[in-house]
Order: sequence, then structure tokens, then C-alpha cells
Amino acid sequence: MPTSPTIHELLRRYTDDILAPGEFELLTDMLNDSTLEPAALDWLQVELKGTHPEKEHSEKRLQAVLEAIHRQDAAVIPMRTRTRDFKYWWAAAMLIIIAGGTYLWLHKQPLQPNPLAIKVDIKPGTTGAMLTLANGEKVRLDSTSRDTVVTQGETKITNKNGQLAYAADNSSSAMALYNTLATSKGHQYMVALPDGTKVWLNAASSITYPTAFNGKERSVEITGEAYFEVMHNASKPFRVKVGNKIIEDVGTSFNVNAYGDEPLMKTTLVEGVVKIDNTLVRAGEQAAINHQGNIRLLKDADVESAIAWKNGKFRFNGVDIYTILRQASRWYDVEIEYRGDIKETFSGGIPRNVNASELLNILEYSNKVNFTIEGKKIIVTPNK
Repeated sequence: MPTSPTIHELLRRYTDDILAPGEFELLTDMLNDSTLEPAALDWLQVELKGTHPEKEHSEKRLQAVLEAIHRQDAAVIPMRTRTRDFKYWWAAAMLIIIAGGTYLWLHKQPLQPNPLAIKVDIKPGTTGAMLTLANGEKVRLDSTSRDTVVTQGETKITNKNGQLAYAADNSSSAMALYNTLATSKGHQYMVALPDGTKVWLNAASSITYPTAFNGKERSVEITGEAYFEVMHNASKPFRVKVGNKIIEDVGTSFNVNAYGDEPLMKTTLVEGVVKIDNTLVRAGEQAAINHQGNIRLLKDADVESAIAWKNGKFRFNGVDIYTILRQASRWYDVEIEYRGDIKETFSGGIPRNVNASELLNILEYSNKVNFTIEGKKIIVTPNK
């Protein structure tokens, strides 16, 4: 005699569109079981994609079950009819927003912007930067720029598919000329330095570096935010100057957030070790430096959130609205105006390639904050 399918099997079949006749009703009956394990609930909340035409009569029943399960501390967003337009999936909101204890699970669906957002929506940032050569000449870069940009001394600089690369002679006799790569708000860029080290620049950031590393060390200087994958060379240390601090690589990948409008400069280690002053920072740790230069070491850092921008995402974990919107301001190149104090914290994530309205609509689902878009300004008010 065949055994009955488990809740996990039914959930998987539901998301794969292969439920047999009667299994949807069996699934909803299982959901009524008060002993349903949390792991199954989590699976359900994250994976549900929509309803099949033959299940429309059961959608309200399933929704009622979900609301009953989470009535005390959750607001479940009603399931929408699934779209077949896969271009929206990268902009889909499979995430949690936590605001003042309110949990919001949004399914793999394109959000429905309000009419105001549709009229005045703001596009996300793109690939682009300005390269300033040693002689002061400026070269505008983007993903469509010509492959070969320029030759400086013995160094050939190429640009392809939105990535800048240096092919240099790093011998002691090579001439080192200094270049600066800078992004404005709404842009980001990647550069492979003469030694093979890769650097990703976030919006409103810059890096100054030589066209050849021909000394006893490799030194660069940054502003804003950058992610480094350092080509390790024990005989020629790699150093990053940020303000009056020096970050010295001991073979690593790390992120530096040093925007002037942030309360702390944060260096987050993905792998390896760096040294800041006399403090060693290891993989999974974060060094936070205040404006007085004091260093606080966080042993269990949220590395995923720190490097989310480099991976094309916004990701927040228990942060205030001001932290979120500072990032949004730089990426969407907008002004933020606050009309009232908002004390709640938020957690969640969404791809960075969505319009501003989609990010704002997700935050509004918390019922703790409201937004109005006026041209290139976002007005923020608490939800009374």
C-alpha cells in the first residue's frame, strides 16, 4: 500500500506545478495541523509562487490557514496570480521585511507599484565610471565603451564589458603613473589592477592607483565603498589607504565601506586576514572605526549583507530606515527628505536592478513607513 506524501513532498510538487488531483486539498488539510513543523512552514512561505487555475476555489482557504498560523505576529501578503514573464523574476520579492516585529513574506511575484510610483519611477543604477589619467585627461567608461582605452608608458589599459584592466610591466624600471577611477551616484565599476588584484567600486566611490606596482609595496587609496580580491604577494604587501587609516592585506578578499555620511568606516573580511593599525581582522569579522579613529572588532559579522551590493543585491539585517535609504540614495541618485522620526528596524533583500518604487513598496508593506516620489526626491514619513 503506497504511503501518503509528506508535507515537504506536497510543497515541492506545488511549486513544480505537478500536484495530483486531490493533493492540494490534502496540503491545506496538513496546514491546518497545529503541530506543523516550523521548517515546513518556512518552506511554504518562501516557495509558494501562485495558484493554478484548477485551484482557485482553494486559494482563499489556504490563505486563511496561513493567516491563522501567523495571526499573532505576522501579516501574510495575499497570493497573486503567477506571471509567466520571467524578466520579472530577478525583481521578485522573495524576502522578509521585519519592522517593529512585523514579519512580511513576499512571494516570487513582481510587486504592484502604486500609480504615483509608475508615473515618476526612478531607474536603478548602471555600469559607468570616469577614468582620470596621469595627464589629467578624462575618459568616460561604460559597458559599451571601446575595448582599448589608452596606453600609458609601458601599460596598456583596456575596457571591455564594463571592466577596466591594466597590463603592466611591474619591474622596478617601469614608470608608475597614477590614475583615478571614480563612479558617480547611480554607477558602479570594476577594475583589474596591474598586479591582477580586482576591485569593485560601488556608487559615489573612487580609487587612485599606479599604472605599475614597481616599489616595495602596492598602495592604493579609496573613497566610498570598494570590494577587493587581492592578488597576494608576501614580498610586496598590498595596502589600502582610507582617510587616515591603512588597511594592509595578508592575503584576502574584503569590503571597505568608508562613505563620509556613514557613522562608521567598516572593513568586512570575506576570507584571509587584514591588519588595521595593530588590529588583525580575520574572515567573518568586521572592523568598525568611528570618526575619532577608535576600532571595534565584531567577531560574527554579517558578511553577506556587507557585500550584497557587489553581488547585485540590497540586503538588510535589522537596520534602520536611514541606513537603507543612504544606500538607495547613492544607487538611485536621489535626495532623501525625512518628515518625522522612524524608529523601526527592517530586514530583507531585493535585487538592485529594480526600480526605486519596488524597493519602497516592499518597505511600505511593513505599515511603518510611507514614501512619496517627487522627481528625484523621495519623501519619507512615518505611518501613524
